[in-house]
Amino acid sequence: GTYVVDYLLALVHKENQYSVAIAGRDEKKLKELRSKVSNILGHSGPKELCEILVASAGDDASLTKLASRGRVLINCVGPFRFYGEAVVRACVAAKTHYVDICGEPQFIEGMIVKYDDAAREAGVLIVPSCGFDSIPADMGTIFAAQQFKDKYPNGACSAVEGYITLETGESMAKTNYGTWQSLIHSLVNTKDLGSIRKQLRPKQSSEGEPERFGKAPRIHERYFDSRLGRWAVKFLGADASVVRCSQFGIAKRSKLENVPADPLPHFAAYMTISNRLWLSIFMFFGMILVLLSKFKFGQWLLLKYPSFFSFGMFAPANENPKPEELKKITFRYDLFASGVTDTASNKTAVVHSAVSGPDPGYTATSRMVASSAITILQSLNKPNVLPCGGVWTPAAAFHK
Repeated sequence: GTYVVDYLLALVHKENQYSVAIAGRDEKKLKELRSKVSNILGHSGPKELCEILVASAGDDASLTKLASRGRVLINCVGPFRFYGEAVVRACVAAKTHYVDICGEPQFIEGMIVKYDDAAREAGVLIVPSCGFDSIPADMGTIFAAQQFKDKYPNGACSAVEGYITLETGESMAKTNYGTWQSLIHSLVNTKDLGSIRKQLRPKQSSEGEPERFGKAPRIHERYFDSRLGRWAVKFLGADASVVRCSQFGIAKRSKLENVPADPLPHFAAYMTISNRLWLSIFMFFGMILVLLSKFKFGQWLLLKYPSFFSFGMFAPANENPKPEELKKITFRYDLFASGVTDTASNKTAVVHSAVSGPDPGYTATSRMVASSAITILQSLNKPNVLPCGGVWTPAAAFHK
């Protein structure tokens, strides 16, 4: 949340187009944050920079009052399975648009099941997963498929494969404790996702089935990718879930708006690892993680000692990485779009695209979610750019 505030207030200070309020349950900490950012920006008065609003995720009345004060609410409070739904509910009630940084498939898909109809009736856009989970994968899939189409106008893109690479320099990439909590609780409650999908799939299919070209490629658990010169491991995050939801969403928008849609590609997501040693370490800790998540005591251990069980990749509770550490961390997301160069032939081709940026967990995520909120503000009065309300994943909401 702090990084989102830093980025948004710097933007507002520079462009003077929007007003911003920051909200939370601890007014003292919010004032300290505002003063800190004000000093960095050289702003004459902290109070004029942004307003402070006090609300708690456990108080529905305070959340509805909070949501009613703005046009778009950015939610950074996780794990979302515990704290997110009340904020979504408040935004629907207050008719305030919503974006978040959630990377939890159970929450994302559950919000579509529970609130899509109500949000559509209220004319409210609810757009989860607007951070590193899963803007690069979701918007990247649309971009990569379009790049293929631009290069081969008579062809068709059948698949897009995404590869996440983190470069940490001499420092270890530490992700915040909330993300670790979300991961552990997702592993513990995998049956919840199956139950949600039993409700979601019939709803999605009835509203618009995405057209596809070609067969889905085989998804590998792990393999060496010669194009990148790195090992690739199936990515267990939210990317595949979000891309799938977006493709159903694009088909739904096409049907609602009576506009023909191009076939959409199959998608697979991988994380890359530099060598066999790190691959072995990653696989070992992955097995330990899955095993311990099956038992109450194991779950307690995982939540108590995140740094140990993640080999230093996740920070303990109440500990955040230092700014100088984050400056050494970057990401790269490679996208390989494959298909046929002409639908009348069997000649195949691959088009490579890539996006890169600063550390994904803090800096990049903050910019992505803030940009998503601003995109909504800038597009509200433009016809047929955004959906007219509902719960949409990023590419379904923003692909136009």
